Amino acid sequence: MANLGLSDPADDTPAPPFKPNYADICAARAILQSLKLPTELVLQVMNHASYWLEVELTVHRQPGSYPPASVSPMKTSAATIQAHARLDFGLVERRFGISEDEKPKIREIEFVVASKDQGWASQQSQVGTYQTSSWTEVSITRTMPGHSTSSSNEAWFPGYSLDYEHPGNFRNSAERHGSSVITRPASAEHYPQSTEEGDAAWYLQGNRVVKGHGDPYRIVWAEGYYEGNEGSGHGEGFVSKLKDGDTLLIWARAKVCSIGPATSYFYPTTDTKVHLVGRLAMYSLRRKSNCSLRLLTRAHYLRLFFSRETFPLPSTTKWPPFEFPLNTYEAPLEHSRKLPILSLVYFGQHGPVHFCLLLF
Repeated sequence: MANLGLSDPADDTPAPPFKPNYADICAARAILQSLKLPTELVLQVMNHASYWLEVELTVHRQPGSYPPASVSPMKTSAATIQAHARLDFGLVERRFGISEDEKPKIREIEFVVASKDQGWASQQSQVGTYQTSSWTEVSITRTMPGHSTSSSNEAWFPGYSLDYEHPGNFRNSAERHGSSVITRPASAEHYPQSTEEGDAAWYLQGNRVVKGHGDPYRIVWAEGYYEGNEGSGHGEGFVSKLKDGDTLLIWARAKVCSIGPATSYFYPTTDTKVHLVGRLAMYSLRRKSNCSLRLLTRAHYLRLFFSRETFPLPSTTKWPPFEFPLNTYEAPLEHSRKLPILSLVYFGQHGPVHFCLLLF
């Protein structure tokens, strides 16, 4: 079985997650289009299968140059910029050889953040919880018309103020340097953020109280979906607002808050490290994929007879006619150790017809 690239059933070692490259994405899309599926359905199948290009974003952070977010009875709120990363689709296109007919779009973003609180609490009941007064946030900045990306996004790092009372105070500073700060939806506000702070940042992750460094926090945001722990923000509206050229700012936050019947005074020295991964869907500007048809010869079509999750198709009048009515479909992505398997099923007047596309 190893010669075929398949895993041994007796080997229970977890297979690493499959990460399609650009050629894999082109091949899968061409296969689906060869089945005369409408473009709208092809894109839904690809997205449902998370068949996206994974790109690691370059995070700019010079060790020792970013101040901690610290509060005291005289300074009850603090926000310091800890890192920044820019979305550059042009760089991605050049790195992966993406066709000029493609339009990348961020579908999901993953944050890996290593941060901690000040290491003590005035109330022992808070220890180990996320009832915290120190946390991380993320803002989106965008170059304003008439300004260059380099001058607007790099002017703050280093040499410009990185320390604010809260991210809302950063908005005027950013505009003076040629960038706008994208507005966070009101529904995404998360305690201990407050309305008075404005809407310049999304709550990313709370620090677990008095737990030191520990394992990094992993947070994944997508449209209508998130992954994280009970201290993670949900990122409502974040991914849908991202555009090519945007800069992400990671903030360390601290605040004197009232938790329970008493007020806890925290003096955080938050040490933050950040790793960012973006997952991009590829949208062809042409009706048909321009991928080489030679890739299709590497696919094997198998008839299967099993049932999986189904869900209704959206109504549309743009689709070409099918040989039989299409009522529901499914498209889960499964993996062997090395081979991605994309399965598809039609339900029509002639009963279910199942296909399995095995990409080599």
